[in-house]
Amino acid sequence: PPQTPATLANCRPWHRFTCASVLALGLLATGPSIARAEPLDPQAFSSLGTLVVPVGGTLSIDTDAPTLTAGGMTYTGVVKAQQSGPDIAVFTFDSVTLNSLAAPTLKGVRALAILSRTDMTTGGSINFQNFTSADANLGVIGRLGGGSGGNGGNALSTSGKDGSGPGAGAGAPASATSLPGIGGSFGGSGSGRVLPGTYGNLLTSLVGGSGGGGGNFVATGGGGGGSGGCAVELSATGLFNVTGNIVVSGNSGLVGPANQGGGGSGGGLLLHGSKLVVLSNVSSAGGNSFGTGGGGGGGRITMLGLDPLVVGGAYTQGKVTVDGGNGTAGSGRAGVITYGSTQITIPTAQSLMLSVPTEVIKGQGGPADARIELFIQRDLTIQGGGSATLAAPAVIPPTGTLRIDKEGLFKVDRFNDAIGALTGDGKLDLGTGSLSLLGSLATTFGGTIPGTGQLVRGGDGSTTLSGSADTAGLLVVSGGTLQVDGNFALQPVSVRGGSLRGVGSVGKITSTAGTIAP
Repeated sequence: PPQTPATLANCRPWHRFTCASVLALGLLATGPSIARAEPLDPQAFSSLGTLVVPVGGTLSIDTDAPTLTAGGMTYTGVVKAQQSGPDIAVFTFDSVTLNSLAAPTLKGVRALAILSRTDMTTGGSINFQNFTSADANLGVIGRLGGGSGGNGGNALSTSGKDGSGPGAGAGAPASATSLPGIGGSFGGSGSGRVLPGTYGNLLTSLVGGSGGGGGNFVATGGGGGGSGGCAVELSATGLFNVTGNIVVSGNSGLVGPANQGGGGSGGGLLLHGSKLVVLSNVSSAGGNSFGTGGGGGGGRITMLGLDPLVVGGAYTQGKVTVDGGNGTAGSGRAGVITYGSTQITIPTAQSLMLSVPTEVIKGQGGPADARIELFIQRDLTIQGGGSATLAAPAVIPPTGTLRIDKEGLFKVDRFNDAIGALTGDGKLDLGTGSLSLLGSLATTFGGTIPGTGQLVRGGDGSTTLSGSADTAGLLVVSGGTLQVDGNFALQPVSVRGGSLRGVGSVGKITSTAGTIAP
């Protein structure tokens, strides 16, 4: 039954949650260090000095050694293991400037990370897609975390071989007729696949693309498949300016009299900084297949630190491409682009279902058929007429501030989430879930709070509720200060720590710890 309202002014006196946000690179080549489960933190590794590659300079990388050679200097990196995916060869510097380069020389099967403890600038063009095969019947060998293409088959005697990698394209079976190889998959499916074959999430594991399958050609043997694109992470603790093109696309099935190999999928490219500015083109396209083979699927590009970011706006000034490769047997599907920001705004008329990461309307911020995702690194603002609904727990980091402007709406639904602070004058619908406030800021929320779920004040900060609630949800105080100055007469309060105070009205108060005061 309804509880008799209590006025806080007349009452007498009588933790912690974490979630995956981003940022998480050396001197001697030793065994792999502890497993990685998030992007790499440049401050976690010793510096090798300063890396400057001038205009027209050369860059040679061997991730197996692991060594990086530039400007006559050779630097030895460290090896970082992952919970899933290839080991990473990590090269960390005080600052990094990569100007217009000749095509870099690339060796090794490990993925690559180049990190700056301050700022990074990439200019000109850096092409991590320069692999070929001397024999058109042999698949292109993958490097830097990318899978290899399968070898071609020969009529009835030998079938085409599958590519390598989690989304490898299948080779053509032995046959009296010419048959194509299937394109590799990663962010998007390669052409010719029955099942999608997509995989990976660069927020948790740095992985590359998968190789295309070898074809079968009656007269001269089938063409080899293209290799999957590389796995590359570039990061700066400070400002990261991308002023030149970066390419981690998949390689094409081989050209020649034997030309039915499937294209490799695009690779994985992770760019992050405290402030990331993308002014040029970034590409992780699938490889083509010349002749009758299938095109490779597009790869994955994840960019973190694009502040501020407005949903539906232009997320970068450069072009971001994850197109599928072309092939007579069909084109691969486009891949995935993930944009991360510490300041994301959902404007009027935009409505999102929030997950980790959140898929938004196709074509916004990328190719029309690409899958576009947003990753909330810290704060989320919902403007009037905009709305957001939790579709998973732990979407907003516990350090983040949720601001709901007047006429804006945030729905907790049935999930539990923990944020740093709550502010604004909009509507917070608790549904049947729970929203915890754990930060140290002092903020005021003047909006309405419907729903039967829980609003929990924990940590050591302060939240003032000056609005109202029209349903019997639960207010919980386990830490910090909850000040109720509005009308929450239908809301019972459980005080388990911290302080409950204010001049507003609440429902029945129960207390096991903490203080209650005007």
